[in-house]
Amino acid sequence: MSSHVPGRIVALRTQARMSQRQLAAASGVPQSTLSRIESASRQAQLGEIALIAQALGRSLGSILDECPLEDRVLVATRANKPSADAESVKDRLVYFLEMDEFLDHQGIPAR
Repeated sequence: MSSHVPGRIVALRTQARMSQRQLAAASGVPQSTLSRIESASRQAQLGEIALIAQALGRSLGSILDECPLEDRVLVATRANKPSADAESVKDRLVYFLEMDEFLDHQGIPAR
């Protein structure tokens, strides 16, 4: 796996306001293993990354990609401050763009 994976896991876990213990319980990956993965003293296996991503409500690509799609998507609103609606729109947009990318990789053309 790539060297950016531990940092991505820490960043996404922090963003989700989860402790290692909470993420371990939600993902089924032992907390001691999660700690070693985050500190880069142990390389994460793909299955573990998938479980962690699912527990965080993220795609596998959000951890594996060096520049994940959700970091490249900006959503503009007419409000002066961020709103829950803007985040919801961004989440849906990222979902559809990831699905489009996945279908392209599977050789399924857009209509």
